[in-house]
Amino acid sequence: MLGKGHVEHYRDALVVVPLMAIFATATATILRRPTWLFLSSGAWFIIIEGLISTLEKPWPFTAFLQASAGDRLHLLIFAGWATLAVVGAIAAIHRDLAGE
Repeated sequence: MLGKGHVEHYRDALVVVPLMAIFATATATILRRPTWLFLSSGAWFIIIEGLISTLEKPWPFTAFLQASAGDRLHLLIFAGWATLAVVGAIAAIHRDLAGE
């Protein structure tokens, strides 16, 4: 049985996880190669978000982590990052479409 405090964690996850799926799909569309995606995401998280900004600035992964903890401001920021990734994916999708 779920206690009152646990329901909020599940609610936050139900909101944040679909946004992360949209963000991941959009970045996979932009980069196209799985190796590039994993290496660039790992390097971004370790170097930019971890070492330079020490997980304090609302970069994509930091905003995702804070939003999954229930922070509504970071949820909106992460939604903005996901929207930006979708816009980039829309611009890059023409490479994968076959013309007639």
